[in-house]
Amino acid sequence: MPSRPSHGFTLVEVATVCVIAAIVAAIALPSFNSYLRRGKRHDAITALTRLQQAQSSYQYQNGRYAADLAALGLPGHSLEGLYSLQISSSGADGYSAAATAAPGSGQAKDGDCSALRLTVSPSGTDYGPKASCWNR
Repeated sequence: MPSRPSHGFTLVEVATVCVIAAIVAAIALPSFNSYLRRGKRHDAITALTRLQQAQSSYQYQNGRYAADLAALGLPGHSLEGLYSLQISSSGADGYSAAATAAPGSGQAKDGDCSALRLTVSPSGTDYGPKASCWNR
């Protein structure tokens, strides 16, 4: 009996391609999620930068830094709502503020960078917990 020319793919070939695609996706997805979290971290950086500018104006007008966000006219969260903001200490010489990832958001899985800290003192400004969290 003469053989017919085959057209298309066999089940084994299709299954092999599916397995390879699944392996590539399993490798790429965590890296992609990390990239997204690093990009969304900009929401916290923007919020803390706005807070820093508002504190600077407040200090110029009042001779001390504001103790709460209401005195600065700022909301208690970042623009996109991914982070909550708080001022933990303030005085005539400086202040400390933090942006903490909202519970349940993807940013809460950002490891060491889920809470960014800004500390202003007479000796300078400290960006914590580490410079790489501030994309520096």
